[in-house]
Amino acid sequence: MRRNAEKPLSSTGAQRLGDWLRRQHALAPPVWQQPDIGTLVRYCAGLLTSTEAEAVERALSEDAGSRVRWLQVHEVLEALSQKPLAEIQNTGAGDDLQAQVTRLWREIVGVQAQEIVHAPRWRKTLEGALAEGSAVAGGVASLLKSLWYRWSAVLRVPEVAVARAGDSARVLVAENLPREPHVVVDRFEVGSDGYLHLRVVIQWADSSPRQEAVAVPISVALDLGGEIVPLAHGQVSGGAWEAAIPAPALLSPGRLPLGQIVVALGDVSVPATAQRVRIPVEIGDGMAMWAEVDGLLECVKGEIRLRLYLPEEVRDNYPDYTLALDICISPQVWQRAGEWSLRSWGRGYQLLTAPAPGIAEGVFASTALMRLQLIKH
Repeated sequence: MRRNAEKPLSSTGAQRLGDWLRRQHALAPPVWQQPDIGTLVRYCAGLLTSTEAEAVERALSEDAGSRVRWLQVHEVLEALSQKPLAEIQNTGAGDDLQAQVTRLWREIVGVQAQEIVHAPRWRKTLEGALAEGSAVAGGVASLLKSLWYRWSAVLRVPEVAVARAGDSARVLVAENLPREPHVVVDRFEVGSDGYLHLRVVIQWADSSPRQEAVAVPISVALDLGGEIVPLAHGQVSGGAWEAAIPAPALLSPGRLPLGQIVVALGDVSVPATAQRVRIPVEIGDGMAMWAEVDGLLECVKGEIRLRLYLPEEVRDNYPDYTLALDICISPQVWQRAGEWSLRSWGRGYQLLTAPAPGIAEGVFASTALMRLQLIKH
C-alpha cells in the first residue's frame, strides 16, 4: 500500500485553485491586442507604465507579427538616437514605418526634454525616486537612469575604478551635536540581491544609554566628479545605520570605492554641486577618461550650449576621433545632440554649440543627463 496517498481536492480547495489559475491567466486563452507603432515606440523608450508594458509583452509573446514590428521599430529608433537633433528635424516625411517612428520620436524628444529642463526641486524628488527604484515615471525616471549610468561610467575611470584599502568617505558633522562622533562607512557594495547596501558605523565619545537614545539626522550623497547626488537619508540613534537601495544592472555585484561618499551627520547639509564638474568621456573597450564642464548644459534660442575642457592627453591621443554629446531623453534612449572633431579642438575651455530644434529653452537639471563619447569615424 502506498504511503502518503494523495487525497481528493475538496470543493473549497478546488475553488481556491481555480481562482488562482484564473489570476495567472491559465484557464483561458491569453487576451492580447497588437500594439500600434506609437505604443511600440514608447515601449522601446521605457515610457510605458508597468501595466501597459505587460500588455505589450503579452502580445510579443503570442504574436510573431508583433515581434517583427517591435524589432523594426527598435532598429529605426536605434538609428535615430545616433543622429544629431538637427538631422532628425529634417526627416520624417512619408507614411512608411521609418517616417512614422521619426515623427513620434521627435514629439517625444520635445516633451521629455521640456520636462527635464523644467524639473523643479529635482534633488528632493530624486531622494524618493532612489528609494522606489524604477517605480518612477517621466523626467525623474530619465534623471534616475542617467545618474546610475554616470556612476557606472565614473567607475571605469582608472583612478576611480578600484575599491582600494584605506579609502574613506568624506564626513561632515554638525557643530551642535551633544557628543563627538567617529564615523566610518564599513559597507558599500552591490549585493547579489540587486540592492546597493550601505552601512555607517558611529562611535560616540559618550556612549551612555541616555545619549544613545537621541536620534540624529543622517544623509548620504555621492560625489560624482563634483556633482553631489543624494543617495539616502534617515535617523540614527544607535551605533550603526543601514540602507538598502535598489541597484540597476549597470552596477556589478561587489564592493564600491568609498572615496565618492559624502556622509552628513546632524543638521548639516552636504556640499552644493561645484561650478566645474569632472565627467567621464567614454572611449570604448570599457575605458573612460576625465573631462571638465563649466556649468550645466543649456538650450538657448534653439541651440544647446556647453563649456567643456578636454585634457591635453585626450586631444593628443585621439586626434582622429569625434566627440559626441548625447542627452538622456528617456529611461532607455540617449539621443545624439551634437558632434565635434578633435582635430580643430583648441586649448582651454571650448564653447560647444549645436542646433536643438524642439528642445525647450532652459538649463538641464544635472550634468548626468548628458554623456560624452569619443567615436572614430
